[in-house]
Amino acid sequence: MRWLLLILLLLPVVFAVDLAELNGYRVPSGIDDLFGNAVVEVQLTDITQSYKIAEKQLLVTNDSADYIVQLNIASTTLEGNIVPILTQLYTDDGITVTGQNLWSKIRYWWSSKWFTVPTEPFELPIEELVEEEIIEQEIEEEQTLTELVEEVAEEVAEEVAEEVAEEVEEEVIEENLIVEIGDTNFDPYEVTISVGDTIDFVNVRTGRWETAHLLGVRELSGVKSGDLQYEDEWNYTFTEAGRFQFVEMYITTMVLTIYVEE
Repeated sequence: MRWLLLILLLLPVVFAVDLAELNGYRVPSGIDDLFGNAVVEVQLTDITQSYKIAEKQLLVTNDSADYIVQLNIASTTLEGNIVPILTQLYTDDGITVTGQNLWSKIRYWWSSKWFTVPTEPFELPIEELVEEEIIEQEIEEEQTLTELVEEVAEEVAEEVAEEVAEEVEEEVIEENLIVEIGDTNFDPYEVTISVGDTIDFVNVRTGRWETAHLLGVRELSGVKSGDLQYEDEWNYTFTEAGRFQFVEMYITTMVLTIYVEE
């Protein structure tokens, strides 16, 4: 029973112990029944500290001690989980609890009759627990923020990819050679392109005869644009090399010659 207080005091100790750092530690159930609202002076062979056991917490104090708890052990020998060490000390009578007045002696004698050794660990000070919760919350928020950033990055990447694809498509369209169908001639009336290129024909007539209609001759026999009104467009893709010609059906003197190279 006596060593419980000591466990409380020494649990987080590694090597040399600063008992004052245990201020605010929450004790397991049972300790407060044994020493509740009492001032306990803990004496190791090389360090001493007084605590008030109140509301399940260790509170460093300078008040006069109700109990003196002596441990025949140095702080430098404590490390890791001290529960086994204190249990052995208690078994070997290495811990002595001395009441400093009649009431404390009676109380300790009576309380120790019903005292059960707690198996649960001592907990960090409430402030430190709050800090740990804040840190965990910050980590979760950082993870959430990271996921959000990744989602936004993916969306932006998709949008950029779509825009690039549209721009490339527009560029491809813009790269097509444009031939204007004028009132009396094609502009240009002779062109050189490569296999796979497309020519866009645009009717720009503003004279008396606005309708245009292209007819392919020889190798392009059977190729027709149909009637094209002002600003109408029509295109044709050349898939073979050679020399090809289009004539305008309504003004037959208009001839367009196309040289298609490999």
